[in-house]
This record gives sequence, C-alpha cells and structure tokens, in this order.
Amino acid sequence: METTSAEDSDDTSDDPGSIELGETGFPDETPVAPGPTALSARSVNGHGTANWAYNHTGIGWEYSQDCTNFVSKALYHGGGMKCRCHRPATRISKTDNAQLGDIVFFKWKKERRYNHAAVVTSKVRGHLGLSQHGIKNHTTLDDVLARYRGTSNPIQRVLIIRPRSAK
Repeated sequence: METTSAEDSDDTSDDPGSIELGETGFPDETPVAPGPTALSARSVNGHGTANWAYNHTGIGWEYSQDCTNFVSKALYHGGGMKCRCHRPATRISKTDNAQLGDIVFFKWKKERRYNHAAVVTSKVRGHLGLSQHGIKNHTTLDDVLARYRGTSNPIQRVLIIRPRSAK
C-alpha cells in the first residue's frame, strides 16, 4: 500500500505563503496597506543575484532540468551566498512585494511538487521580469502564467521567497 505524505499531496490549498491564482490564471491581488515586515535579518544581495542571473542565462546547462542549478549559481556568484547550507527565507505573499533577487517557484496542476525556479530580475509597473534556465531565458511572470493557462496542465501555484543571510 502506497502512502502519501502531506508534502506529496496534490492539494496545495493549505500551502501558506503561496500566491493564489484567480480564475484567470493570474494572481488575484487586492492592494493591502503596508504593515510591519519580518525582514529584520540581513538580506542576501538581491540586486547582485538579479544582475548575475540576467547576464548569465546563456551559460551552459549542467543538467536536463537546470533551473535550480541556475538559481543556486545566481545566489552564490551574484548574491554572496557562499555556502550550500540551510538558509532562512521570507515568503512573499503578494507579487507587488517582490524585489530583485527574489526566487519564484512554480507548481503545475498535474505535478506533486513545485518543479521550476526563476530569479526576479526586473519589476516594471508591478510586472515581474524573470531570468531562468527554461523555455525562454528572459520572460515575465505574466508570460509564464499565460503560456500554460488554458492547457490541461496549468500553473496552479506560485511561491516567491526572499533568501536571507544566516544570522
């Protein structure tokens, strides 16, 4: 008998911190008044992470699915994250709060886990630009969501995190 852990479940409705996608397949966000944040810890260099990712999408792939390897390199070379040890991160609950260097994870409806990662490399009028090792190396969050909307396997969840330096 096969058992399924909560981590393997397709039901992500109780996934705290992920960004809800509305009926249109895009984030359905209403403005929220600014409040206190939990970003008191020093952040990894987000601008460095974003700059490295944007300028190095053309580096060779080391794996057939190279997105997380690419994000790790951006954090290491550009962001100053010099060890592969566990690091704390802050979940970003609204795309409007995303910053350069944040990491975006995608979960498709038919997949059990988040299985793609990209780096936020620009933010123009609330639209996030992404750099990644994927179908299109430079794209936007809206374009990625639109690409799969209306397919049999649309993107179901988006999770944005901000890595922090160890204390």
